Amino acid sequence: MPSSAFERPNPTGKTESEPGVCDASPVARPAAFRWRALTPRYRESTNLNRHADVPERRFRRSRSNVPGPSVRVSALWGFRSWRNGYRTGLAVLSSLCLLVGGAGCAKEKYRKESAEVYYEGAQRALGDGECWMAEQLFRNLLSDFPGSHLVDDAQFGIAQASYCSKDFITSIFEYERLLDEYPASPFVDEARYQIGMCHYRESKGVHHDQEDTRKAIRVFRRFIEDYPRSHLVSDAEKRIKELRDKLASHKLVIAQNYFRWKRPKSAQIYCEVILEEFPDSKTAPRARFTLARIKRSLGNLDEALVLLRVVARRDLSVDLKEKVLEEIREVEQTLAKRKSSGRISSQEGRGELGAR
Repeated sequence: MPSSAFERPNPTGKTESEPGVCDASPVARPAAFRWRALTPRYRESTNLNRHADVPERRFRRSRSNVPGPSVRVSALWGFRSWRNGYRTGLAVLSSLCLLVGGAGCAKEKYRKESAEVYYEGAQRALGDGECWMAEQLFRNLLSDFPGSHLVDDAQFGIAQASYCSKDFITSIFEYERLLDEYPASPFVDEARYQIGMCHYRESKGVHHDQEDTRKAIRVFRRFIEDYPRSHLVSDAEKRIKELRDKLASHKLVIAQNYFRWKRPKSAQIYCEVILEEFPDSKTAPRARFTLARIKRSLGNLDEALVLLRVVARRDLSVDLKEKVLEEIREVEQTLAKRKSSGRISSQEGRGELGAR
């Protein structure tokens, strides 16, 4: 019998006032029901949240220490990932060992007994176009025989091999290293010239930036100043002239673009710069012709006609010659019409004065 009117009996024979025996307690329920009672959907459907007393919360905390299925799956996945990573690391380590061993074998393959044999083999490889092999032989010469009389030849050969591979940045570094470490070498003048050639090869087209073009011109000029008796001076002068024509063509492209974009003042500035800085370039006649067209668009027909007649006296290509002559005819016709209209207007003005 219940001890009070507010208590009701339960199957265990204990009252609800005793701890751990409330109606919602998992101790008084079967195991399957206890697992269902812990799910939020079941609690919402049966409204069991109002019976969540202290013993049940204690039970949930004790059950929460046991890893659930998702935790076990995550742990298994982590173990498998670690195992796969371990195997991958072993494979990569084995590959690196094989690679290092192969590199060592390849390095031993190019070992020679003397500096002369190194040098002859490297020169032969360089002549056959085997740039990488030539570079390896030159480098082995430097490492195996650092006191040989061929060390500066080997350093120059390394730079030549990089130039052969079209790695011009590395080639510049190796040439400069020769100039710094072996200033008394007979290859210093050619090394300086080759630095200019590297910048020459790196120079881009007229529609791009011309920084390498300017560097090449500076290096060639310094080469001519430092080694005026070198057999490469004439080649350096030809390169300078070619690079200056390229700079002038670059500026002319900019001027033509400005003229096309209806900016005649800006185009005029670039044309005048070309005629001032590159008067002997191949681009100068075209720049003068463009300047004449700009003058004509601005209404300065007399100045445009003078420039066109100067251009017409030069040795021009057939296409440019036809354009210049056609432009001269059009300007002369415009001037003739302007003069005739001026005469008619002056005569009309005089007639009006006489009538008055």
